[in-house]
Amino acid sequence: MPLDKVARNRKNGPAIVGTFLEDLSIHGVFDVAGNGKEWTRGFFDGDVSIHDPAVIKSLASKQTPADATISLRGFEYSGEMSSEEVLKKVRSNSGYGTQSWTEPHFDIGFRVVIEP
Repeated sequence: MPLDKVARNRKNGPAIVGTFLEDLSIHGVFDVAGNGKEWTRGFFDGDVSIHDPAVIKSLASKQTPADATISLRGFEYSGEMSSEEVLKKVRSNSGYGTQSWTEPHFDIGFRVVIEP
């Protein structure tokens, strides 16, 4: 998707959700090709979920932030990644990176998703 159609390459922070109406997933979710990276419910340690109480207890006991990382999705609003690079990353479903849950960053957030 061209940079003028998504919330990427922005210098003044993220856009208001829904500003870029063409940046809409097949599931009706806005801003998936830009506007910020997001924590997922999966830890970098394989297929472990944040919903597993034993995992949370184990990670909370880690001494260094690098030992407690969460997988990321999405694209930062200040990024200048081309449409081709975005599509390649989306299609491969990898390469988004990780972030320690104990060291927040200004351009990483999360979405609240309610599943039936």
